[in-house]
Amino acid sequence: MALNWTRLTDTEWDAIPAPRPKQKPSEYDDVVAAINEGEIIGIPVADEKEVRGKRIAIARRANSAHGVRLRFKYDAANNILAIRLSEKLARDDSQPKRPVGRPKKSAQYP
Repeated sequence: MALNWTRLTDTEWDAIPAPRPKQKPSEYDDVVAAINEGEIIGIPVADEKEVRGKRIAIARRANSAHGVRLRFKYDAANNILAIRLSEKLARDDSQPKRPVGRPKKSAQYP
């Protein structure tokens, strides 16, 4: 059986939206939405190990879903992780990224 196919123009190709993977629902979606609206929130945590995990998970979710950066503070006396929007903008794709790894030696030596 032969495959049925047609030719497309560049205009037709551009009209088709690019596929985007759907994010699974997260327990942090409501938290990130509130922070994105400008609220400052506090999350109770058990210990510093839990602080690190929550901080990383919420920061990644905020950056991927909304393209924002967050600021965190940990109140060890009350075991609360405080979170707010950062004034720094998230990196946009137009900025060049630093290459990964050790820089190469230059041909000229000082």
